[in-house]
Amino acid sequence: MMSAARARVPDARGWPIDAGKAAVEKAGFTVKVGYRKGPDWIGKVAALSPPAGASACIGTEVEMSIGVK
Repeated sequence: MMSAARARVPDARGWPIDAGKAAVEKAGFTVKVGYRKGPDWIGKVAALSPPAGASACIGTEVEMSIGVK
């Protein structure tokens, strides 16, 4: 039995939304955008789940949290 192909979640923290989404999708994942209140990274990728650098199955949904005021 073959195991599912895996890839590392790219570290898009601090990137603009479009660039971060493109990098995550290029790595083979789908993207769900969420928002996180706080002073850091307003309008940029604040966090990823699974986290940046984690190994996950290709096609896994990665939630990108975007910083908002």
